[in-house]
Amino acid sequence: MISIAKYAGYKKYTSQKTGKKYGYIYVYPLLEDGNPDIEQMKIRTFSETVLEICDMLQPGESIVLDLSVKEILLQGGTTI
Repeated sequence: MISIAKYAGYKKYTSQKTGKKYGYIYVYPLLEDGNPDIEQMKIRTFSETVLEICDMLQPGESIVLDLSVKEILLQGGTTI
């Protein structure tokens, strides 16, 4: 799914358990008319490349999100 969003910022963390870096990216997905679709969305990433790119972005910039669903858990425990 490809969507346009306004970048709002991010926060980086390091897992105390594994030592792996991860972060949360905050965005406002936009409708076709340019108005926000959702108040704010938080996306978790383990990609250090994505976090490095976030260092170069300024809040309010438009970004393109290319998101995919890896797994869905339905009520009752069925995994697709």
